[in-house]
Amino acid sequence: MSLFFTAPIALSGFLLLPILYFLLKILPPKPKRVLFPPTRLMQSIASVESKPFRSPWWVLLLRMLIAALIITAMAGPQWRPNGASTDYSNKTLIIVDDGWAAASDWDLRIKKVESLIHELRNNNAPVALLISNEPKNIALIDHNNALDIIRSLKPKSYIPNYSELKDFITKFIRENKNINIIWISEKYGHADINDFINFISDLKNKVSNVSIFINSSPIITLSNPINSQKSLNLKINAYDLKNQLYSLIASDQSGHCLYKNDITINSGQSENIDIDLPLEIRNQISVVKLADHHSASSVILLDDNTHLKRVGLYGSIKDDQSQPLLSSLYYIDKALSKIASISHVRSGNNDPIKSLLDEKPSILILSDLLLSSEEDKKNIENFVDNGGILLRFAGPLTAKNIDDYVPVRLRHTGRVLGGALSWQTPKSIKDFDRTSPFFQLPISYDVIINKQILAEPDAGLNFKTWASLDDGTPLITANKLGRGLIILFHITADNSWSNLPMSGLFVSMMERIVALAPETFSVKEDETYKERNSQQIAMKPIKLLDGFGNFMDEIPNSASISDNFTISPTRVNPAGFYGDAFYKRAIQPIGPMERIEHINVLSNSIPIQSLSTGIEIDLRGYFLIIILILFLLDGVVSQGIKKFSIKNAIIHSMIIILALSIFSLQSDAKAAESKDFFNSKEVESALKSRLAYVVTGNTNIDQVSHLGLLSLSQALRQRTSYAPGDPVGIVLGQDDLSFYPIIYWPIDPITAQPSSTTIQALSNYLNHGGTIIFDTRDANNHLMENKQSAEQVWLGQLSQKLPIPELEPVPRDHVITKTFYLLTDFIGRYHNGQTWVETQTYPEASNQNERPIRASDSVSSVIVTSNDLAAAWAEDDFGQPRYSLSATRKNQHEMAIRGGINLVMYTLTGNYKSDQVHVRDLLERLAR
Repeated sequence: MSLFFTAPIALSGFLLLPILYFLLKILPPKPKRVLFPPTRLMQSIASVESKPFRSPWWVLLLRMLIAALIITAMAGPQWRPNGASTDYSNKTLIIVDDGWAAASDWDLRIKKVESLIHELRNNNAPVALLISNEPKNIALIDHNNALDIIRSLKPKSYIPNYSELKDFITKFIRENKNINIIWISEKYGHADINDFINFISDLKNKVSNVSIFINSSPIITLSNPINSQKSLNLKINAYDLKNQLYSLIASDQSGHCLYKNDITINSGQSENIDIDLPLEIRNQISVVKLADHHSASSVILLDDNTHLKRVGLYGSIKDDQSQPLLSSLYYIDKALSKIASISHVRSGNNDPIKSLLDEKPSILILSDLLLSSEEDKKNIENFVDNGGILLRFAGPLTAKNIDDYVPVRLRHTGRVLGGALSWQTPKSIKDFDRTSPFFQLPISYDVIINKQILAEPDAGLNFKTWASLDDGTPLITANKLGRGLIILFHITADNSWSNLPMSGLFVSMMERIVALAPETFSVKEDETYKERNSQQIAMKPIKLLDGFGNFMDEIPNSASISDNFTISPTRVNPAGFYGDAFYKRAIQPIGPMERIEHINVLSNSIPIQSLSTGIEIDLRGYFLIIILILFLLDGVVSQGIKKFSIKNAIIHSMIIILALSIFSLQSDAKAAESKDFFNSKEVESALKSRLAYVVTGNTNIDQVSHLGLLSLSQALRQRTSYAPGDPVGIVLGQDDLSFYPIIYWPIDPITAQPSSTTIQALSNYLNHGGTIIFDTRDANNHLMENKQSAEQVWLGQLSQKLPIPELEPVPRDHVITKTFYLLTDFIGRYHNGQTWVETQTYPEASNQNERPIRASDSVSSVIVTSNDLAAAWAEDDFGQPRYSLSATRKNQHEMAIRGGINLVMYTLTGNYKSDQVHVRDLLERLAR
């Protein structure tokens, strides 16, 4: 252990302490009170000789101590627990690892390197730096320059390539003798990390000393994202961790949270985590990360190829299901099974095309089908015009009967190659052109074409051709229709005309086509596919990660990647997104084939030290605190100098402390009294009407509620005469509910049921005109068949304790649908959930379908929905939805806001709006 100073020249101030001692030793004479007349005063002054007064020894000692502490603090005292364990008088090479494995303890790592550089500077020892992810020739640099480099360093999103460092280190050792090597190492890395530690170990005989410092922080990695038919699956590996709770968060490309779940992670366990969300929501996920682990290793990036596309598949009715290998759909199904969610037509379906389009697919695949129905043609035309992809395969039926929904003009007869009446042999596929989306896919010359449908040689055929045979005849053609595409394979989808569907090339082709799906790619009106596909060849970096797992503000000089890359992150291609606004690919921080290995410290005799070893502690702050305390003490004890009594000084100090304590107690009492009799939330709510939501204790749910009601309140102020204040969160059992006309309650099944006191307060609120909107937020669980969700079970238990009336789905003629806007339903983040209100019957109405507008005197005290209203109400600073929506309704955010306005106006106005609808009938009655 050692104590050193960053500015030791300041210690020369101790030479002035003797002078200060004599200055403090003598005090002016004590003042003496005398009485008039002046002559008496003059006589007394003349006859009495004043003598200097000496300070008490304890006052002198106190002030000398203050002066000594000031001098010591100015010298910059530093404390190193285990400093000087190594002789740092020689030249020293410091190797610093700066990969993602160093991010979790980055501050400690930087402090350690700064400590080493300070010690080398104090010993006048030269220093050299080697940053593992920035390999270059090593040179001795100034200590201040070395500090600037270290302080500006940031961790990278990839692990160092240690094989690149060996030559630079060997050259530096050869040019410099008697050097020390200090390696600030990461504890985990690639397989070459142990090769590098063996290399460092072999240098012990060539250098003066070798030291290795490693981190001890836990490492967590996320890898292998698989978007399956049911859920998004991730693999989690943890090292040096035990029963730690983390929050797993999935967000879209704008940073809006789509999913959050707390998980417990243990070291040494490889676990698979499923993110169970609807396909529409999962396909909007862009980033998955552990919020509490600041490292790129705990981040997963989801690109356009990871998003699962929905594909509708329909083949010829002549397919024999008992012989699947002969089916026209079998090979398509196998090629898409891992990259798409496939929808088939069920047997007995009278309208297969419409049923497939109703499932909102990205791609509709038709195998040897003729479109004869006008309704089917109209539905497909609307589907493609809105950005969908129609993929068709030829066959005997389409060869004889050609409809209009093909990309090029076709001949009515097929072309037979290698047949009895043909002079031509089967053809192979020609290398793909640069403008084709299949560019750079390896051609398999075992693939041959025996039969095809020929295209008419019209103008522009070359621009519509994505693949052709070696004689130049088109094999795959495509053309735009509106914002979508029509693609045609001029062969069958089975092996009757070609063995292409049985090849790996066919799988790659289907993957490229699926990548063009509208969920991840939208065509501009003025953009041709030729231009778009040429951009796809070399994708530039658009968003890159740093070692902490955050996106960098600036994009460093990084190389582009090709669409068929299979690489792990490197210095040239860091982890992040590459591509453009229409199509992007991701390089994960943890590559698909990467193995993370622990540093093998047993294979060599180099002592391994912790990063916390030798970290100096700056003592100046502590010295300043002590000096301040002593100054205050000096001011207190000086009050007792007149009588030279320590006792008086102590008494004065106790009086001051007691006065401060009494003042503190009085302040606390006043604050408590103010809290009991003055609640600012209630006063503000009494002065200005506000919407309220129930605080569940779940931060994510409460944030959504607040932002949703905030946007709804703003819309009410802009569109209606009702101008509410900002929404407020209420805590059940603590806050008075009577100030709020409407309360939004998102159900969280994890929370406990309300207490009996809270139930009584809720009952009083409902019985005296209050309205509660219960939102179970579970409309996306439409696949649960007849099972109740956890939210429904929780709400059912609550309803047994509250005076909830009988409920019914909102009738189309209910006044709630007409209070401000004319609506048919109340949608939120989801649209398929039902909204329930209090049942009201009208005996005078013989036909319930002809019931009049509701004319009850009261408002439904309870409204129940499952559509997650607040998430749909919430908007960002640009008026766009803050959270992703189910994307099945046009203007979904606007329609949700309108529904919210209707709910509020219904609660506030009640039967006034109902009477207003009947104003004509009322005026006629008054005229009578």
